[in-house]
Amino acid sequence: MIKADVIVCGAGPAGIAAAIQAAKAGADTLLIEKDATVGGMSTLGMINVFCGVSKCYLFNKILREKIIKDDPWGRLPYDPEEMVQFYIRELDEAGVRVLLGVKVADVKVEDKRIVDVSIATSMGMEHVSAPMWIDATGDGLLAYLAGVPFHLGRETDGAMQPMTMMVMLSNVYLPSRHYLTTVPGLPEKMEAFGKTLPGTAGHIIVIPTTVPGNAIINMTNCGFVDGTDIWDYTKAQMICRKQVYPIVKFLRENAPGCENCFVLRSAAYAGIRESRHFKGKATLTEEDILAGRVFDDWVVTGAKMGLNVHNTQGSGMSSYNRPAPMEYTIPYGAYITDEVDNLFLSGRMISGTHVAHGSYRAMSICMAGGQAVGGAAALCVQNGWKVDELPVGQLQDLLRQHDVPDPA
Repeated sequence: MIKADVIVCGAGPAGIAAAIQAAKAGADTLLIEKDATVGGMSTLGMINVFCGVSKCYLFNKILREKIIKDDPWGRLPYDPEEMVQFYIRELDEAGVRVLLGVKVADVKVEDKRIVDVSIATSMGMEHVSAPMWIDATGDGLLAYLAGVPFHLGRETDGAMQPMTMMVMLSNVYLPSRHYLTTVPGLPEKMEAFGKTLPGTAGHIIVIPTTVPGNAIINMTNCGFVDGTDIWDYTKAQMICRKQVYPIVKFLRENAPGCENCFVLRSAAYAGIRESRHFKGKATLTEEDILAGRVFDDWVVTGAKMGLNVHNTQGSGMSSYNRPAPMEYTIPYGAYITDEVDNLFLSGRMISGTHVAHGSYRAMSICMAGGQAVGGAAALCVQNGWKVDELPVGQLQDLLRQHDVPDPA
């Protein structure tokens, strides 16, 4: 039996931030991850740009250490390999124990508490135990197996944003980020070409990287799939890879600046934008985001990101897509549930609506939420509290000590 004070499942941006804060707050913290390294979509998934911002320790330090490079087009790009090294340093310095290559397989709940979790490892099944748990698995595998209620995708019909695999090209020279979308006739050509491919490709997103001549394409697309279903998940992975070389051929033949481009590398997997939305004690809505609402029980501050909702029926963006005019906060209640007394939600699967999720799923905002629940978990362990017994003011005081300001 492997034991810790706090166990964080999932080492993406939210899980890393949660583990670091829990350890810094004095908890013996174990971070477990199914992949062979940390970072999730921000590293292996090859997302190379932060969309949206927040005010929290990890994101603030990324900005201070210039992991993000100067960019004349107003983006926040970084190198995924450099980010791996940054994450490892931060985890080491905080004293977090890390276990890679393991996946949550089963959860035992007694009297509304998780008492045992089975993990699949290369040595067979192992058991882990902790008084406090944080689910940062993206799809909410821990919460799902613990029986927390959820809905998939859009509330009305379960439709979910599509899955996409990022691909890095080299020998790409563009004068600006949005240049290709303004080339006369090119977006229309791509939309028509997408109809010849499997899946739902058909839009143009080419993102220059921190290395001149290299660019990430966010153009593979597979909709009408449920990333929590293993058959759909496999289908999306295969379809996105089948789209890569036809898309590259299209860019060579039609996109100025891409005439001699070639594939440098592809992501380890297609990313799942949306899946389970769990029912928390509070639910963040698009109205809260657009109004810049400041909750009394805020635990995330300075969050700002548009309602970035991709089309559930095809390529491109949804009709829900719109900018967010101001910063907003996220309440503590969106990270805890009625069903389990020692479980925190974190990342894109917290309690929120389909449209609001288009904003709070941004990696920087997931980091801020991760930090909040990491601190909350440590306080709960130290004081013997259930998650709904924690005085939020005490958590806010802890966050203030770790680079989180009061709401503006």
